[in-house]
Formats: sequence, structure tokens, C-alpha cells
Amino acid sequence: MLTNDLRCSICVPNLLVFRCCQFLAFLPLSMASHYETLGVAVTADANAIRKAYRQLALKWHPDKHPEHAKAEAEEKFKAIAEAFEVSAEFS
Repeated sequence: MLTNDLRCSICVPNLLVFRCCQFLAFLPLSMASHYETLGVAVTADANAIRKAYRQLALKWHPDKHPEHAKAEAEEKFKAIAEAFEVSAEFS
């Protein structure tokens, strides 16, 4: 269970520090933002990441949006795809 969530500004300002039970882990902030993009916890397993990706990819697929909203949908779809690609490697 995630018990502590803070930014380590003393050691390295671009790391997220979290304590899971007895384990202390350091995660680059860019990685943490990928998990936030997918709407999953940093401790999420591969199945949860895949499920969140599929739901968001269907929601934001550019072909499902009208012409005036395609640009925004395409931008979000690319961000979701990148977040899945990066976070799936580390799960």
C-alpha cells in the first residue's frame, strides 16, 4: 500500500519518491506523469495499465470525434499511446 508520496527536492529534483510497505522507490517524474495520463496508480500491474489504455484509446480515438475536435483528440490519443508504451515497459 502506498503510504508516502512526495517529491525529493534534496537529492534529485525530478524524482518522485514513494514508500510501499518497507520498500523505498525512486521514479522519474516523467514516468509518474505517464501513469497519471492513464489514470492508474504507480503501483498498477500490467493488466490495469492495459485496461486503462484501451478505455482511453477508445474514448479519444480521432476517428470518433467530429472534425472540429479532431486536433484535440489526436493530441490526447498520442499522449495516451506514449504513456502506455513507456509504462508498459516498466510494469
